[in-house]
Amino acid sequence: MLIREEFSLPLVEEVLKQSITTVIVGTISHEERCHKIKDLFAETRARIISVEYNHEDRMFSLSVLSDPFPATARTSNAQFANVLGNRIDGFSENILIDLTSLQHAVIIVLLNTICNSIKPAHLFAAYVKPQRYINKDNLGRYALSACVSDPAGIPGLIRKRQDKEIVVPFLGFEGNRLQNFIDNDNMTYDVIVPVIGFPSEDPSWQFDALKNCMQALETAGPDSVIRKCKSNSIYDAIATLEEIKELYPDNCFVLLPLGIRPHTAACGLWAAKNRNVRILYDYAVEAEERSEGVGDAIVYHLSRFI
Repeated sequence: MLIREEFSLPLVEEVLKQSITTVIVGTISHEERCHKIKDLFAETRARIISVEYNHEDRMFSLSVLSDPFPATARTSNAQFANVLGNRIDGFSENILIDLTSLQHAVIIVLLNTICNSIKPAHLFAAYVKPQRYINKDNLGRYALSACVSDPAGIPGLIRKRQDKEIVVPFLGFEGNRLQNFIDNDNMTYDVIVPVIGFPSEDPSWQFDALKNCMQALETAGPDSVIRKCKSNSIYDAIATLEEIKELYPDNCFVLLPLGIRPHTAACGLWAAKNRNVRILYDYAVEAEERSEGVGDAIVYHLSRFI
């Protein structure tokens, strides 16, 4: 049984500001909460690196924002570990990943690279909750993505489709994204086991997610048994995956990270250590206005996965 090393940011803030040597963030966002971690470490000695992925040309962009004159390096996945490794000190590093601002695909690639290649001294992640989600369509459903692409693998974790695959989608607000996967011609599976974050910060969020995804789940078949894991918890999501694995020990897994970023991080960590797991993603381009306010922040200690 995993001990959940998850802490409220105020409890560990001062320790982190003194010990973290590298902070990895995403690019500038309109969401206020996405600036919190970067701003927190702006006056510390920590190196701040931004990472972004362009799905169209399959290239990563890295920039050391804490340098006096930041330069951007573009690299393919084949050289990503080397380019990132050249900007940090490896074994002596204490790395903090800002889940809030990073793209979902980048979170997975970073965790795979850090845990299997760079292997720093310590690894942490942070996630800042919103106070509310705001962007809805004319039917009152959350519309947090501007557009999506056809489902595809994650760089560095692209694996062949196997027989007897079980699909585990981590549900979010947008049921049309799940339907996009189910309708895809390349999507075959023995069984689908959806996972929903429960309980959530706002009780209405879990019910909205379930309601919006119900039509897609009904088309997936009657064997779809919904499981729950704690919202915002990386460790609980991993524990849920382990429980599903015990029920289906002979199956390979296909993970669909369609919900919140902590659950995406759990998918990345689990796939990094399990060869019979692949991840599919639709490379959603997020809407500019998705949430309002800055809620509580959580820090995850992830060194055990290195």
